[in-house]
Amino acid sequence: MTDVSTFRLYLLRAGYLLLVVGLGSTIWPAILDNTTTWELQRGVVVSMLGAMSVLAVLGIRYPLQTLPLLFFELTWKSIWLLGVALPLWSAHQIDGREDMGDRHRMPDRRHIPCCHSLALRIRELREEGWRTVGTTRYASGISLVG
Repeated sequence: MTDVSTFRLYLLRAGYLLLVVGLGSTIWPAILDNTTTWELQRGVVVSMLGAMSVLAVLGIRYPLQTLPLLFFELTWKSIWLLGVALPLWSAHQIDGREDMGDRHRMPDRRHIPCCHSLALRIRELREEGWRTVGTTRYASGISLVG
């Protein structure tokens, strides 16, 4: 397995910490609030993001073993940006100043960190992820390469 520099490990850990703090401060208060009721779709999204924040805690301790979590994050953000946000933005249906509701409005300035973190994830994965994921053995003993 290729050795990863300490700096890059700490960079990955910082990314996981950003996930934990960001999702923890926005998603977990809603999950822990017993008075909140959601429609089915919104409940699925909140639950998925809550699970992602819990798994990101593991990423702080085991940054290389939890790289698939970053791949998942990269994938869903790419799909959302290209499949949802870009068509709505090009049709002038994203307001950017109002809260996300039934109409497709984006929360104020939240698309900028999303795009920025997506660009950082692509860079991190390009530099380290593609090399190490193929050679990492998982708990089951299975390697992606063989």
